[in-house]
Amino acid sequence: MSRSKAGAAARRRRGFPPQAAAMGGKGTSLDDPVTVEQKPDLVASRHEIEEYLNANRAYEIFDFMLKELLTKQPADPLEHLLDCLQTKHPNGPLKVIVASPPGLGRRALAKKLAETFGLVHISAGDLLAQAGVQTDDIGFADDEVVAKLVIQRLRQVNDEMQGWVLDGFPRTRFQTSFLKEEYLVPAHVLLLKASQEFIMERNHAIGEGELEGKYIKPEALENKLRLHSGQDSASLEVYSDRISLIDAQLDDDQLFAEMARVARMAPRSRGPQPPPRVVILGPRGVGASEHASRLAARLGSVLVDAQHVQVTRFDEPESQTEIPEVKQQSVSRGQAHRRTGISAGMTSMDLPNQEALIASDPLGVIGVRLRQDDCLKQGWVLCGFPTNFAGAVALQKDTRLCPTRIVALVASQETCVNRLRSIQTDPVTGKVWASLPRNEHVRKRLLRNPSNQPAAVRSAHNTFSSSLPTIMQAFGGDARCQEIPADGPPEKVFSALAEFVERPLPLPL
Repeated sequence: MSRSKAGAAARRRRGFPPQAAAMGGKGTSLDDPVTVEQKPDLVASRHEIEEYLNANRAYEIFDFMLKELLTKQPADPLEHLLDCLQTKHPNGPLKVIVASPPGLGRRALAKKLAETFGLVHISAGDLLAQAGVQTDDIGFADDEVVAKLVIQRLRQVNDEMQGWVLDGFPRTRFQTSFLKEEYLVPAHVLLLKASQEFIMERNHAIGEGELEGKYIKPEALENKLRLHSGQDSASLEVYSDRISLIDAQLDDDQLFAEMARVARMAPRSRGPQPPPRVVILGPRGVGASEHASRLAARLGSVLVDAQHVQVTRFDEPESQTEIPEVKQQSVSRGQAHRRTGISAGMTSMDLPNQEALIASDPLGVIGVRLRQDDCLKQGWVLCGFPTNFAGAVALQKDTRLCPTRIVALVASQETCVNRLRSIQTDPVTGKVWASLPRNEHVRKRLLRNPSNQPAAVRSAHNTFSSSLPTIMQAFGGDARCQEIPADGPPEKVFSALAEFVERPLPLPL
């Protein structure tokens, strides 16, 4: 289909007459609609465009192509850009450096990673061996010798617009300078870490035939480890923003799974991002509200706690996981929005036709709240909704409110029970106490919410656990959906939550 025909088809889908846009006539503005009843929804069109550009990583595509032109300056720019568009990922071919102390089987892991992602494996050790340079009994090969071999191979791979996994290089700052001169910047640096005792034991097991791998004489291995500790960390300083530390003492399957997970992580986008729409779910006692509040403040978005809004048509009161005796309001917390500069203050549901809006909205009061201007402009973090399949389906089908991330914080029953066991509230001041106050009068009037009793917490946990699979299914169970273990320290849980929400969705395998 030609571009003109495609454009005409798009205009017809949006309700424009065939020649309206080209002529600047009816249907091209709100002041000059096709008919009184049919006005072009310019706001919706902009929303669709922004969603499309973000979902297809259009900004990353143009960023990658511009970098290619600036760094390579091809004789035929158009032909080169066509070659760029043949790559699998919008950020260009995937480039990964795998670094580690000697004796951890790095070469085999890097090779497997390259095969998994369809990349070229470039091993500095293999290149040195092919060139007849022996490194078994020496520390490291000469910088210029190894750099010449590696850079030559990288040039060949880059000219063919292929991605690569590089292992065993760079080991020194001088070697890193060769990569910088060639504008070879990895998307990820996987740094495998292990104790020297573990490495020596692993090498001994290889020598005894208990493990597969390359055996290194203990004296040579100790020398290599000393050199590594003094040089390798300095050589990777320039990549500090893309280094991921990986525990190499995990079993082989877990180790490789973690390497593949990190390699799939897309680099953070430099393009404009649409306002976030985040759903956080979790059983009572997991801290979903607290994490949602903190995330909203970090993003500069609006916090919408479903338990602070009246029950919607999709949720029965007994399925709630938070305290029901709360004021029916929605709270917006956080700092000034870093993209728009709009402050996030207290926002209520005081609308002149509120009841009619709630009755007509497919999502009930939740939908009305999420459609307010502060949520549309700043984005939102929603917790406590949906609690069942019907609510998730309704939210997923809404093109303006479909979540960009769905997170389930998952913890054991005992964790949830223990976290709520000592929680009590002062009915006079409303203050929540996690430990007994010193004042005797205050201690005597403290009350425990019946919902925090162990039996109630376990019941709520069972309800959540049984409904979670269908909720995730309603959202498509795609890369937007993530279950995050929440039994550990809250700070660690929040770090995982923020990382998942803020980073682009992972690359496909």
